[in-house]
Amino acid sequence: MKILARFLLLLSLNAFSKVSLFPEDGSQKIGKWFYSEDEIQYMYKPGEWEEVIRSFKKVGIEPINTQIGSFFQDLAFFDKQGDLVLQHLPKKLTHDSYSFERYFQGFTMEIFMPAEYPGGKPSINFLSGSDAKKLGLKTKSLKNVFFEGGASISGKFANGNDYFITNSANFYGVYNYLKDYLKKPNLSKQEAKKIIEEQLTLKENHYIVLEGTGHLHIDTFIKALPNGVLLVDDPERRIDVIKDLIQKFPSKKLLDYLKYEQSPNYSSKREHYITRVSKAKNILLKYFDVFPVVGTFVEEVSYDNGLKLPKMNVNFFNGVSGAFFSHQFYITNKAQGASVLEDYWELVLEEFGFRNEFVMFPGVYLGNAGLDCMGSLSP
Repeated sequence: MKILARFLLLLSLNAFSKVSLFPEDGSQKIGKWFYSEDEIQYMYKPGEWEEVIRSFKKVGIEPINTQIGSFFQDLAFFDKQGDLVLQHLPKKLTHDSYSFERYFQGFTMEIFMPAEYPGGKPSINFLSGSDAKKLGLKTKSLKNVFFEGGASISGKFANGNDYFITNSANFYGVYNYLKDYLKKPNLSKQEAKKIIEEQLTLKENHYIVLEGTGHLHIDTFIKALPNGVLLVDDPERRIDVIKDLIQKFPSKKLLDYLKYEQSPNYSSKREHYITRVSKAKNILLKYFDVFPVVGTFVEEVSYDNGLKLPKMNVNFFNGVSGAFFSHQFYITNKAQGASVLEDYWELVLEEFGFRNEFVMFPGVYLGNAGLDCMGSLSP
């Protein structure tokens, strides 16, 4: 009986493990990239996805089709040993305090489906033990906390300590849940952060919340590099960069970008984006070496019904980087119809030690999702 009791105790202790997340900044060797094929048919033309696969294999990464979900990166986290990290599934509390919307406001439909969608009740699409078994993976489980891949970035500071950055919507969802689940309505934000830091094996203040970013996915305007270096979008300089490129390389496509960037139709959306990115940058400057660079470009897209909307169809932040032997590599999204922007981005990365032959543009960025959204990295 004593042996059985000890076994059950060990089992309960192992059920929830403190987790050290695999860093997305390229500071640890990347062995595998787990993706789902679901969105490929909508985003990629015939032959384009094969270019993505070749790019990853070129730098020694094995692409693995999970056939799970749509944007696998939103769903899956891996730890430094390559185990799949299973999220905590929020439990139903009282009718008064329980609301999936309160915990998952801002999460994508990849993870959370509100009640007004087909089915008539909220649903959560987290990965499970059976998903891990299907992929031949071991698992670790988080206790009381849950995240979204696109809303967060993991990495290492120059001293080797781990960090985890998240947008504000992701944090406040977990914060609301902890207050309800722990029955501590007066739980402070700092206490909630400490709970999260303990789960992710982080030192104090290494869980960094980008207040004011809302549900904006931070992997669309931040790229983490090793040693606590962050590239952060600089939308205020976008017009100057486009003008400079037009002078050197005249192009109708660039003129279209410039025209829309300066148009009254885009003015309020542009200012809103600038505000959110600026708030994030000011917080990040306290912790990181931050380099503002222009890495996104917006154009106006016309639809069959006459509707015209801004689309960020060029995004170089939403990519994957790491090291392959002695070379740094960067795999990101195309600048469709404006290859001069790819040349420009190569020059930007040269300043950070990247060589042109290891900067690749096989991905497609469409509808606020790109190559980085398609898959999750593991050792």
